[in-house]
Amino acid sequence: MSSPSSLARLGCAILIALTLAPAGSAGAIPAAPILEPGDSREASLPPVRLRGGRTLTLPSLLLADAISGETAYAKEQLWVVQAAGRIDAAWREALRSAGAQIIAYLPENAYVIAIDSPGAAALGRLARQQMGPHTLTGSIAALPREARVESAVALAIAGGADSVAVTAQFPDIPLGRDAALTWFSRIKDLGGTPLTGAQVLGGFVSFAFSATAASLGLIAQDPLLFNLEPYVAPTRTDERQAQLLAGNIAAGGNTPSGPGYLDWLLSMGFTTTASAYPVIDIVDDGVDLGDPQNVAVADLHELGDPARLGRMTYARNCTSDASAANTSGHGTLNAGIAVG
Repeated sequence: MSSPSSLARLGCAILIALTLAPAGSAGAIPAAPILEPGDSREASLPPVRLRGGRTLTLPSLLLADAISGETAYAKEQLWVVQAAGRIDAAWREALRSAGAQIIAYLPENAYVIAIDSPGAAALGRLARQQMGPHTLTGSIAALPREARVESAVALAIAGGADSVAVTAQFPDIPLGRDAALTWFSRIKDLGGTPLTGAQVLGGFVSFAFSATAASLGLIAQDPLLFNLEPYVAPTRTDERQAQLLAGNIAAGGNTPSGPGYLDWLLSMGFTTTASAYPVIDIVDDGVDLGDPQNVAVADLHELGDPARLGRMTYARNCTSDASAANTSGHGTLNAGIAVG
């Protein structure tokens, strides 16, 4: 089933361990190097992690240099901007002030942003400035097609397939919504068949349809397309999910309350003894606040009760990002599903 955002496919960075046992001590998270403004050394930026194990290495810059504002930015709308150091609130605000709309986070201190020509030129000026104590704009590049179009879909387009079922996602910003609804209304004109309606979910306008390779090739060229992936029809195969979808939800909206749910779990051999459950390692884009000693999401506590012990035993950050916290919600969502 397609997720609201394709962060998981665009990059996997944080290793999370969750268990029903009490939270243990967390290891130290390595800090990113501090880069000073005006430094004449070349800033070596770590590769940005994309879907399918691919990476995007943005051009290294001399920290005293600016990004050229003369590039034909008007031909592209989605870009990857990477910080040469830690991301902080001041830097995000500086991006927004330059006209950037932040679409999604990518591992290694980067964002997918939507921006127009004047805003892109402003980002060139931003590159000269230190925004916050540890952060500089390191580089900017167009979000490549291979990051937007999943490999199986790309192969189907290249092979001229007669019909391919896909899910398309556009950012939920004014121009993104316009682009999504325009393509959705044209599906039948292009010889395609809608499989779902258009819906806003997780910051994206998503819809599924089947169409010819030629039609998919047209959509793949849209500069505001964020994701084009194979469509997987959703199925209800999980008792917890079925209870939630049926509206049997406990106060607080975090756990199912359907009659007989706990009895059903016990009948299937599940126990209420926390220490009887194994540790689950989850690799994703972070979880919750990234701190096993400070678990905020109810699902990650025993029995979904924030007053009980947290179930996160450690968080390991294998990137240069500042913490294992989850900014997009994807890792937290998957962790909650995995631990039930």
